[in-house]
Amino acid sequence: MIKCYIMDKEANKKIGQHFKVQEFACKDGSQVVYVDDHLVSILDILRNKIGKPVHINSGYRTPEWNKKCNGAKYSYHMCGMAADIRVNGMSAKELANKLNEIVPDECGIIVYNTWVHFDVRTEKKYRKGV
Repeated sequence: MIKCYIMDKEANKKIGQHFKVQEFACKDGSQVVYVDDHLVSILDILRNKIGKPVHINSGYRTPEWNKKCNGAKYSYHMCGMAADIRVNGMSAKELANKLNEIVPDECGIIVYNTWVHFDVRTEKKYRKGV
C-alpha cells in the first residue's frame, strides 16, 4: 500500500523498523512524500540481514524533480515505489546480490557504480545501470 505523508507534521515519523519519512522525501523540498509499505518492508529485511544502515540517496520524487534528475519517464520513484540506496562498506554489486536473495522472483534491481536502484514492481528486473 502506498501511503502519503506530510513533511511539516511527519518528517520524523518512523515507518518500518529502521526508517523515517524524511529519508524518502524528495530533494526538491516538497511537503508531500509517498512511500510504499512493501518497499519499506524489503529495506527493513535488507537492513536486518546485513546488519548495517541502508542509506537512501533518492526516494520519492515529484515529476518535476524526476525530470531534473533525468529519471525514467514513468519512474517508480514518482509513486513512492523506489529508492536509490547504498550501504557503507558494501559494493553496489554486493548490495544488489543481497536484495536479490530477498526478492529472487520480483522487484527491480539496477546496479550502478556506487549505488543500487531498487523498486517494488511485480515482475523481476535485474541489470547493470548506465
